[in-house]
Amino acid sequence: MPPSSLDECFKRAIESEYKLRKCYIRMAGDFSHDDVLRVFFLDLAADEGEHAKALDQAQKGEPMSARLEDLAKAVLAKLDILQAQLDRLFSKDYVNFGEAFTLAHDLEKTEINNIFFMLNSGAVGVDEKRSAKLHTAMNIHLQKLVDLGNQYKGRNLAAILPRR
Repeated sequence: MPPSSLDECFKRAIESEYKLRKCYIRMAGDFSHDDVLRVFFLDLAADEGEHAKALDQAQKGEPMSARLEDLAKAVLAKLDILQAQLDRLFSKDYVNFGEAFTLAHDLEKTEINNIFFMLNSGAVGVDEKRSAKLHTAMNIHLQKLVDLGNQYKGRNLAAILPRR
């Protein structure tokens, strides 16, 4: 029996989360000489791994709602957009922390958060508490980026070079 559109959605979303994880691990290595940046990027990488696990659990967990199965084609279209965004962003190299910071910001502004929310909320049913928790998880990375930006405010981010 071929996989359903919904199975394909989960597979591709999980792959995307792991690609983001790999990117953040690379950034952590590139900026390992700065403990704050190393820990920051490793934290983002760990979160992406947790997102992949959450999607895997959602796929294996409670039966999907008919609403989500109906949305599978729309989710697949969003995944196509996401893949194009990730391919474009991953093809960019950064020569300093300023560019890496912008890349991380751009990665977090892709469709991945919307897809994560749609797949998780459809898997467990949308109750108010679960929905609020998922929205919080979606916004955590952007807040972490804002916090890091504030921490490095006034510093020349272009002067912080990756170690390669």
